[in-house]
Amino acid sequence: MASAGRSSPIRASSSSAWRSLSGQLTVDAPWLGAKSAHIVLTLAGPATWEGVIQVYPSVWEGHPPYRPFAAAVAAADQSYQAWLAQSLPVPAAWAEARQLAAYINWSCVVAPRGHHQRPAMLMSKNWMNKVWSWDHCFNALALARQDPALAWDQFVLFFDHQEPSGAIPDHLTDSTRSFRFYKPPIHGWALRELLKRTDAITPHQLAAVYAPLARWTEWWFRYRDDDGDGVPQYNHGNESGWDNGTVFSEGVPVESPDLSAYLVIQMDALAELATRLGKPAEAAHWRERADRLLALLMAHFWNGDQFVAQRSGSPIVPAGDSALVLCLCCWATGSKKQSRAR
Repeated sequence: MASAGRSSPIRASSSSAWRSLSGQLTVDAPWLGAKSAHIVLTLAGPATWEGVIQVYPSVWEGHPPYRPFAAAVAAADQSYQAWLAQSLPVPAAWAEARQLAAYINWSCVVAPRGHHQRPAMLMSKNWMNKVWSWDHCFNALALARQDPALAWDQFVLFFDHQEPSGAIPDHLTDSTRSFRFYKPPIHGWALRELLKRTDAITPHQLAAVYAPLARWTEWWFRYRDDDGDGVPQYNHGNESGWDNGTVFSEGVPVESPDLSAYLVIQMDALAELATRLGKPAEAAHWRERADRLLALLMAHFWNGDQFVAQRSGSPIVPAGDSALVLCLCCWATGSKKQSRAR
């Protein structure tokens, strides 16, 4: 519903059908032979204009039945209030922030369609209206106590698209998926954290994710170790999640300690998962590989004072003080030590 007499320029990458339910809708779209010079819709009525904007992915099948605007608003509010009621409690001082956080999360969940084979939480309804293949793990953790089923959908969203090589896409929308880059293998860590936050994950679900997680782990050793030294690399800053980090300023590929630390944790997580699933030999295999990579990490990246990154196959140490190596590796290695203490 809009105030009468308003004009709106249309800029859209998808197809849409507009229908006036009350008031008038006029279109100004001068044709230039190959495209319109512009598309301007003018909404007019005695006081307000009410209509429907229907976005469709391929062909238009006609207008479905519509609810009145007030009924649509009431239904959306009911859905949001139900989501808010499930959100974790906070002190009264943070009540407004809780409502806003709940609204953002609720509004970013989209129904299955196209490449989204299950409900997906987008990173934004603004220009970052995709899901990236490590952000989905953070979304899963945010939902774990509130809605474990939806949390699991977020965690396995990208494994629905895993290639035979073990690769998972860099990002997804309902109509596109990209393998141009990849994202860090934080999935073992995320699975551990999910299991801490909820007991709703079933043995069947864990069994189903074990092989995909193992293939994703192996992918890094098979396709991201050009010099064959057993230390995986990033081929681009985008693969680290720190797109413009200074460790990439002097060229790629780069061997960075955070990547090895993620994989140490992931192989420990696979060992724990194999134990749960009654696979003791595989559990021992993953633990041995995790220990071996941890030893390589310390020998390869610790210079006596701090962790550093290296150009793959080269002694060049990139200049800069990126927190990619100063913080993440220490956190991840600490997690490894904690797991060994348990």
